[in-house]
Amino acid sequence: MTLPCSSSEIDLESIKYYLEVMERTDLDSQQEWTNNFFAISEKSKYLKFVDSETKTEAIFHHMSDEYEWFEQLGMIPWGGQQFVPSGEISVFSLFHNHPGIVKHINISGEITFSGYSIVNSGKPSFLAEDRERIYSKLSSLMKGKIIFEINEGRLNPKAVYCDKEAQDAYDILKNLFEIESRYKLLWEIGFGSNTNMQAIEANRTPNEIYGHRNGCVHWGLGLTPRTQYHLDIICPNTLVMDDQGTVIVGGEKKTMKRTSAQGCPCIAA
Repeated sequence: MTLPCSSSEIDLESIKYYLEVMERTDLDSQQEWTNNFFAISEKSKYLKFVDSETKTEAIFHHMSDEYEWFEQLGMIPWGGQQFVPSGEISVFSLFHNHPGIVKHINISGEITFSGYSIVNSGKPSFLAEDRERIYSKLSSLMKGKIIFEINEGRLNPKAVYCDKEAQDAYDILKNLFEIESRYKLLWEIGFGSNTNMQAIEANRTPNEIYGHRNGCVHWGLGLTPRTQYHLDIICPNTLVMDDQGTVIVGGEKKTMKRTSAQGCPCIAA
């Protein structure tokens, strides 16, 4: 088991917190949630991403042999390993690690960036203060929203809409788009499934497993080592639905109230 601590910042209090999350993580519940995700998704022609506040919509044509799906959750098999705390499904192009080949994730429409950010740095030389400056700008997404048009996995760098509270995030994203055009590509769609935690409001890699109440979407821009940084934008307000409108990720997980009883409540003692 590995707690990722090197590509973003970490401190002892955060390490302590994530160890506590490990202790209370319900692995069986994670596996059940994941099985439900794939069972519904595999029967659907597409997945729809809807922001519950801005009402933006994007369609992901997910049933393709060109995608590779990763599961980082549940029980670790004998001899296996995974990052901890656990709790993530992610999808990439099958060729995401092949030099010289760029394959897009086929998602089009509008998406909303609003929530928590992670800035992971790669192996090439970088300055910690640069990473912190980028994160500091992106963290304005905790207060505001940016809406981007996306066409077959490529962001239009000119935002459809930007709150004044998110202007710092928009400015730094525009700078990254200009310096390195590959930041306009959506390299990853992630689905955090750990509902036994809260996201820490700091640049922490383990935040990507944050599952809110019923799973949580994060968008991945940049791919180390191709780009200097990999950015994750964690969006708790984004819902994922199948082609029938069934919510798979996000929103409230509905349960029935179950009470153990010694007899039938309709019969008075």
